[in-house]
Amino acid sequence: MGSRIQALREALGWSQYAMAEFLRIQQPSVHRMEVGQAESGPISRLVDALAGGLASGVVRGGMSPSECLATLGLDACDPASSPRPDAAA
Repeated sequence: MGSRIQALREALGWSQYAMAEFLRIQQPSVHRMEVGQAESGPISRLVDALAGGLASGVVRGGMSPSECLATLGLDACDPASSPRPDAAA
């Protein structure tokens, strides 16, 4: 999962801080995940949604974490929320 998070982050041109904002966690947690020192747990849903959005072109480099969350239809209050079914279609 760590290499996937780093690859997505770099494809979007985000810092670890921006990825942390999207994942709703602290930056040190992103670093630990990227180097394999921490499990991602429920973060995997957000990573899956981000990867799907990037692959489909709905999410692209230059978008802020907030824009990505809104575009993917993710509830900003619930880190385990699922994307809207039509968000990345």
